[in-house]
Amino acid sequence: MGSDWKDKLGDGYTASIGWRDKLIRKSANKIREWAIRNAKKRIALKGKSPNELSEEEIEVIVAEEEEKIKLQIQASGATAVMVMLGIY
Repeated sequence: MGSDWKDKLGDGYTASIGWRDKLIRKSANKIREWAIRNAKKRIALKGKSPNELSEEEIEVIVAEEEEKIKLQIQASGATAVMVMLGIY
């Protein structure tokens, strides 16, 4: 009874938490990269340069693009995987 539950699970427990967190960060970063690329295209299609927009306007456009990507992933059926990993 004196043993802590973390001791019983050993290093495998902490390693699995680290692995999951790394995967979540990597996936979130990838979605962010796609959103930035899409935002650049969207701004260019409007005939503007990113330098012409405020930082807040760019953040809003990138956030909208991230949401579009998440909806596309959801429509593709990958939502279950994202939910399991805690990404979405």
